[in-house]
Amino acid sequence: MTKQETFEKSAVSSNGSFTIAAYHSGHYAGIMVWNADPVPNIPGDAFQVADFYGDGWGMEASMISPVTGRVATTRGHSATYYSDWNSGNLAEGTAVHIQLCAVKGSTEDCSAAYSGHA
Repeated sequence: MTKQETFEKSAVSSNGSFTIAAYHSGHYAGIMVWNADPVPNIPGDAFQVADFYGDGWGMEASMISPVTGRVATTRGHSATYYSDWNSGNLAEGTAVHIQLCAVKGSTEDCSAAYSGHA
């Protein structure tokens, strides 16, 4: 049986950054953060996920475009856990599409692929 998640995308900031929040039964479960420009201790063109809800499910984000295979995940860790930043240089203004999923084993419940830019 799949976990029933709801997802909420923030507004895209002027530099292209955005977040996707995940909720389960009204509980704030996790988040994906896309950081377009570097700030102290956080790389630019990077995303991270965090799992805040100790229900046995993790959070996993995948870049759908322009680069496939970039993933940030909390798999294998107990809540509260923040993944490492997954970064890679993109040309300024490049559109990015990222999807956030609640994951447990081979089961996943995913958001749409939301966009921002580098």
